[in-house]
Amino acid sequence: MKQKTIIRIIFIYLIFMGCIHSENKTVVSSSKKSKRKDSFRFTGNLVLKGKIIDQNGNALNNVKIDINKKHLNFKTGVSYYIRETISVDSGFCIEGKDCLGIGLTFMKKGYHYKRLSFSFIEMSKTKKGKGNTYKNNSIVVKLEKAGKIVKLNEYVYNCIYNEKTRKTKIFNLNTLKTEWIKIDPNKQNEFPKNCIIMLPLLDKSGKVLTRKEGSNIEYPLELKLINTAKEGGFYVFSPTSKNERENIIHMKNAPENDYVDTLYILGGKDKKENKNTNPNKYFYIKSDKYFGKGCCSMLAYIKRKGILKLCILLFINKDKTRNLETW
Repeated sequence: MKQKTIIRIIFIYLIFMGCIHSENKTVVSSSKKSKRKDSFRFTGNLVLKGKIIDQNGNALNNVKIDINKKHLNFKTGVSYYIRETISVDSGFCIEGKDCLGIGLTFMKKGYHYKRLSFSFIEMSKTKKGKGNTYKNNSIVVKLEKAGKIVKLNEYVYNCIYNEKTRKTKIFNLNTLKTEWIKIDPNKQNEFPKNCIIMLPLLDKSGKVLTRKEGSNIEYPLELKLINTAKEGGFYVFSPTSKNERENIIHMKNAPENDYVDTLYILGGKDKKENKNTNPNKYFYIKSDKYFGKGCCSMLAYIKRKGILKLCILLFINKDKTRNLETW
């Protein structure tokens, strides 16, 4: 009798432990499924449809599209790309399964190429989808016909002001080289001729006057470029795209007149510029010898080192014509 009772107790105990083990398994399993479900939110199925036209609205045939699909390996967490090139007439329909995003480059002989990118996260926010599939059926790709292409000399000019030495790195438009000089902002009539000079607003000790944006970032209160060419200056170009390269391409012919010697990057008389913290400016440039185009691409103020740096890309035509059209 006692033996049977002991066996029953052991049996009930085993069943009880089995239930706990089973419950634990279920919890672990659901946790894994939850994690996997969350990870799939970074990828999805993308469908891209649209048409390709020229600047006059006419359909373009025989256009090559370089397709770059970005995927994610869930086991390793590493992204990878699958690339292919197709040829289409007037329109396209491109699908990507389980993509992080898709990059498209449209190419046709005699036309400037154009790049577009689409991310799953952005499309899932702005486009209506069914399940995990999101569509964009209204893409219009406009390719511009290329004119007379010229070879421009490209320069990356880092304008730098050093608070400790009070020296500034300028760009000499005669030699097309940079050089360090010590300048007094209050004596602009003594500035070297035919140069590009960066001028921040300074206090009496030579330190850059700044304003805070957020908790940590400081911007110059005022920042401008001076062109000391006798018959030159800057001519502001209003960007037509968010893409830097496309804006540079659109700057095809430098204006002949109406240049100004001062280009405000931050601050200035314009009230809108006083609130601006974006250093990206596009401009045509005229020197005593050449025409060109350029843009300001990066601004950094390193307070602990007393260094202010503005990066400028310059494209100069040495044949002295106003044609600036490039690929």
